[in-house]
Amino acid sequence: MIATAPPQVSGLFGVPPQVFSRSPASRRPAATGPASAAPSPVAGRMGGPLGGSMRAPFDYAAALRAMAGNQGQPSRTQMIAGTVGDILATAGGGRASFLPGLQAQRHEQAQRLNAANRQVLDWQQADWARQNAADLSASAPFTIGRSRLQFDPATGQTDALYTGPEDFDLYAAGLGLQPGTEDYFNAVEDYVLRSNGPSAFTRDVQLDDHRTGNDLRLEGVRQSNRIGLEDHRQGNRIELRGVPQARSAPAPRASRRADDIPTVNSPDEARRLPPGSQFRTRDGRTMRVPAR
Repeated sequence: MIATAPPQVSGLFGVPPQVFSRSPASRRPAATGPASAAPSPVAGRMGGPLGGSMRAPFDYAAALRAMAGNQGQPSRTQMIAGTVGDILATAGGGRASFLPGLQAQRHEQAQRLNAANRQVLDWQQADWARQNAADLSASAPFTIGRSRLQFDPATGQTDALYTGPEDFDLYAAGLGLQPGTEDYFNAVEDYVLRSNGPSAFTRDVQLDDHRTGNDLRLEGVRQSNRIGLEDHRQGNRIELRGVPQARSAPAPRASRRADDIPTVNSPDEARRLPPGSQFRTRDGRTMRVPAR
């Protein structure tokens, strides 16, 4: 479909009615709304608890004026001149043009204004729906950690619906301790500090004392065993000193000359010789003194 231009409205002597007006309002461009146009009940600014905080809201009134176009009306002088012109034209056998043109202009202005109002209404309804959905989504409860929270779009505040206990609270409560007591706080410190907590430190000291006592008793037993073993060794050495040993006797000479061997005349003389030494009897036999 090819769009056609709207018919031109003629006034007196084929001159548009706006020419007869000397007021600035009649010469404003079509994109600017007239001062006499009644504001639409839907024109305005919509804003919700979450909207309009990051950027300026949409100016519906300006959009309405732009879409409605020129809504100006002829001035009183133009009305009088146009009416007189129509009367003269009709009296001369012509056709009236001012009043029919004025009626067509008003009809076109009303159509544009109605279409602009409907468009603004659609925009505002869509904006409200989006804003309402955003508010409902923002006000939905959410969870942070073990707390259940809810944002109130009307006030911009976040309220805690439920606050769950922490792990250290569950630990202390599991021990049957009452909140606020010293034992309760010690249990909380034990859970948070773990091996560096007060109870762990006390147990470490007790365990170290027990280990130190065991070490002292064990060292005493070891020392007693060492002393007893050394006494036993000393006694064995003393006993061994009184017993002749083969290794303590002088080593026999590799060879002895015959004149070096003494001659004994009796067993008593042989006993007086050193152990292991040789001697010769009166009958010429060579014998050795037994080792003691």
